[in-house]
Amino acid sequence: MDNKEDIANLILPLATKFWGNPTSTKADGKIRFGSHGSKAIDTSSGTWFDFEQGIGGGVIDLIKTHISNTSSISEFLEHEFNIPAVNEERQEVDLSWAAVGGGVTETYTYCDKNNKPILVVTRKPGKKFLQATPDGQRPSSVNMEIVPYHLPELLKNKNRAVIIVEGEKDVHTLESHGFIATTNAGGSSSWKQDHANYLFNRNIVILPDNDEAGSRWANSVIKTLFGKSKIKLIKLQGLSDKGDVTDWLQDNTAKDLKLIIKNSDILHTPDTPIPILTMQQITEMQPVPWLIDGLLPERSLAMLYGPSGSGKTFFAMHLLSCIAHNIDFFNRSVNSGAVVLVAGEGVGGLRKRIIAWHQHFEMAANAPVFVVPRAVNIMSGDDMTDLISSIELTVGSQPVKLIVIDTLARAMMGEGDENSTQAMSQAITQLDRLREHFDACVMPVHHTGKSANQGARGSSALIAAVDVSLHLKRDDENIIEVITEKQKDAETISPIFLESKRVEFQQSALDEVESSVVLEEIEARRETKGKVKLTIPQQRVLEALRTAIIEQGRVPNGEISWACVTEIEWRSVALGMSISDTSEDANKKAFKRAADVLLERGVVAMSKKYVWIVDAKT
Repeated sequence: MDNKEDIANLILPLATKFWGNPTSTKADGKIRFGSHGSKAIDTSSGTWFDFEQGIGGGVIDLIKTHISNTSSISEFLEHEFNIPAVNEERQEVDLSWAAVGGGVTETYTYCDKNNKPILVVTRKPGKKFLQATPDGQRPSSVNMEIVPYHLPELLKNKNRAVIIVEGEKDVHTLESHGFIATTNAGGSSSWKQDHANYLFNRNIVILPDNDEAGSRWANSVIKTLFGKSKIKLIKLQGLSDKGDVTDWLQDNTAKDLKLIIKNSDILHTPDTPIPILTMQQITEMQPVPWLIDGLLPERSLAMLYGPSGSGKTFFAMHLLSCIAHNIDFFNRSVNSGAVVLVAGEGVGGLRKRIIAWHQHFEMAANAPVFVVPRAVNIMSGDDMTDLISSIELTVGSQPVKLIVIDTLARAMMGEGDENSTQAMSQAITQLDRLREHFDACVMPVHHTGKSANQGARGSSALIAAVDVSLHLKRDDENIIEVITEKQKDAETISPIFLESKRVEFQQSALDEVESSVVLEEIEARRETKGKVKLTIPQQRVLEALRTAIIEQGRVPNGEISWACVTEIEWRSVALGMSISDTSEDANKKAFKRAADVLLERGVVAMSKKYVWIVDAKT
């Protein structure tokens, strides 16, 4: 039974078998299933649609949703319907009938240039959108052509201006008033170069929604059509927050819109690819919003640098985590979103830091933080293309706010001399490419030169190119000073002073107690000069460590080549010296407090189970 018409006739008995008896038949002839009519079939075309899942297709596709082993389809049909063989090639089905019903308010079908359906977008209440191919597959699982909405209409009217808007609803609104319009699937962050390729050498009018996302979307559209079309960007006046052209046309006419378009200035043309703005357009531009209030602008190129051991990675992880979790960054508000860390030095040391951070701030480790576990060669255009693709596939539709490259030296892969202006310019070009593609802040982590006071290592082209430069210094008291050395479009802020706080954690009762540190802001740098001033309990605990090392100290095998003792041995000696004059329990608490301070200030150090005095190391 290879006849497609005969196969289509199986849709009703199959739907009844899988979904039960029909619940209703609509005026359009579609048969509904489920208590809320959430599933439907069209017997004339032999197709089905699940409105809750946003998927549909033909007979073979319906069987595949209930039989995991696709090789059993023919066996199933032979057993259930006495059909000896079936051509299981994918059916070309039209699901445009799957419109209102089952919680779905609208259905939009994207077609290729031959008018073949390739994507079905269903809209549910609350502006929730679901995407599926006509045969019910998720778009991410197939190699699908990316096309603008109503592409056949665009190609039929090549001599007419095209209005680009943010949603399919607005396209239909404009078409009802006689305009040619289009959009992209996936929302304001999903406009691609593939969409623009069909619009070259056209008169283009961009009508964004009245919100920040609309402005970002408009910029991304302009970038893809730069120098290839005549472009007008129009921000309709009188719109409420998040309002669109459909809202505007409720109070205005198509004639009004045509007049606005006619009198609007062209941003640039194929003949004049450099954009020209009027003074009015400049004054109407929205200022770049802050990613971190007063510290880090969105869509900027920033640099974080400092000497080894200054806390750059701890600082970067705190920055990333705050943005992803939408919590204040040292009392400065953030604009939250997805973040990406390119961990050029690997992820081995990140585990403890991540666990400690989430425990200290009492946050679940489920925020949109994504880590590339190795260095990526930013000197290679192909590698950067792969990085962009990997981020897009992993992060999905979430807006990427910050990408940290740790470190710049690892990312240059030895292919470029840091001291070469040409090599650094090449690296900057690729970083800008990353920034522009995701409309995100990109921050490479860099080192100082031989002298920490001489600034960032290598060519000055980097510091000249960045919008923001943050310099980290760590003093003898283990206090980190964050200095904003450059803030291109705003006043630099006062230094931020941070200190490390040791955090112990245990993932389960059977695991060893581990520790890492988190950063906490302090009001200002301590004025203490010379040696670190210690309280009496801290002095006693430090003296206990000296005593323990004299009496029990040894040099363990491995990376430690100086005398040390275990933390248990240290604690035992300290408790025997009576740190506090009160109870045994008070002594234990006093030891922990003093030990934490000594570790945080770098007076003593610990590796695994061993501890030693830093100044006494030989």
